Amino acid sequence: MALEDYREYTEVDPNHHISVSKNHIDFNCRNDETAYVYKDKGVNHFGDFTHLLQIKANSFGLYSFGCVWALANDLENCWGFESKALTALSLRFFSWTEGFLNIFLVENHNGTKPHDYHLVSVGATYYVKIQKVGTSLTAKFYSNAARTNLLFTLSITLQAN
Repeated sequence: MALEDYREYTEVDPNHHISVSKNHIDFNCRNDETAYVYKDKGVNHFGDFTHLLQIKANSFGLYSFGCVWALANDLENCWGFESKALTALSLRFFSWTEGFLNIFLVENHNGTKPHDYHLVSVGATYYVKIQKVGTSLTAKFYSNAARTNLLFTLSITLQAN
């Protein structure tokens, strides 16, 4: 599987909270700003796919929200997908209870939001395999880079293909 060169992506980062290198992106999530890295792949680029990620949350506070992966036809952040009822797929961290952080797999479509979520450990590195086949979207979370030790799986049935 070919690796993306994130240096070819466009960075929107007014307060310099994102660090981009060839195959890695580090960022500090903030609820009071919009910052992201994106690349327009063109109309109908994605059909079925497999994307591999390595994610880690070092710290969080109550109501922390951070989008770590998204696909959409509109240029927007993850909160905008919801507030503007845009269609998008995303993987995001969110904390709604003090001391607990969850990871969500979400489809935003026509104002609805099918999702699945799981509690995660702060400071743990997760090796994620996101796969779309037809109307099935899954995110498998592993404890190792070889992706042989499965920890948990999130899955949703997509409303839009």
